[in-house]
Amino acid sequence: MITIMNDKSAAAAARAACAQALGLICFIAAGDMVEVVDIMTSLEKIFCVAYLKGDGTSPSHSAALQALHCAALSAWTLLLSIAPPSKVQEFVKTHLPKLPQLLQSDDVNMRIAAGEAIALLYELARVDDEEFLGHNLDSLCARLKQLATESVKYIAKNDKRKQRSSFRDILRGVEEAEAPNDTVRFSVEEIYLDSWVKKRQYEAFKDSLGAGVNQHLQENELLRDIFSLGAPIDVAAYNKQNKISRFERHMYNSAAFKARTKVRSKQRDKRTVTA
Repeated sequence: MITIMNDKSAAAAARAACAQALGLICFIAAGDMVEVVDIMTSLEKIFCVAYLKGDGTSPSHSAALQALHCAALSAWTLLLSIAPPSKVQEFVKTHLPKLPQLLQSDDVNMRIAAGEAIALLYELARVDDEEFLGHNLDSLCARLKQLATESVKYIAKNDKRKQRSSFRDILRGVEEAEAPNDTVRFSVEEIYLDSWVKKRQYEAFKDSLGAGVNQHLQENELLRDIFSLGAPIDVAAYNKQNKISRFERHMYNSAAFKARTKVRSKQRDKRTVTA
């Protein structure tokens, strides 16, 4: 897969799929950090061409190549989420000064992927140093605020909405060290995505498994272990144990109906008196 990913004559979509797969396979099965760093280096060689050119302008790439660069960066960020503290410090020094360049990309998905990588780096760096400020924080936050409020007409409405929502969270993560606060519900369970680490890991599996991610979260022991969900739950037994009786539901609905009727009657009476 590394060979295909690096093959410039191969279809960009195939190279992007290899980048995504390499990230997930390495995340799940890598034997040691040396192997992880080797894959991260290969991934960076793909997305580094999206950095600004020498004259400070963004390079021009086709949509297919932009998707490849974005896939490589997202896979790199997934592997960053399992890096030990010693490696985190290295990545903070080598990558935090460069990644903000990708916020200038004309591709909304690349801008978001870069923002999430930056937020994750800040989160990991602050594990050991709560006061960590990073490289040129004021300038970075100014750009994040701009992306969180951008309203230019040349950006499609859906892309604009997605960008604003993403960068509001990213800005809070970088500027205020505020973690994401998302909840994923599936069957009778839920996952709290309360860190950028969890968010990136969940998004990686969601992108790979698509609509089947909830089924895997419910039954796949590997995913349940990754997200600390414990052993799979017998949903039928759980529902039976927690199910209220038909009579109890009837009584609850009747009481709610009577309460609504009483409120509406009082409202009609007030309207009649006013009239």
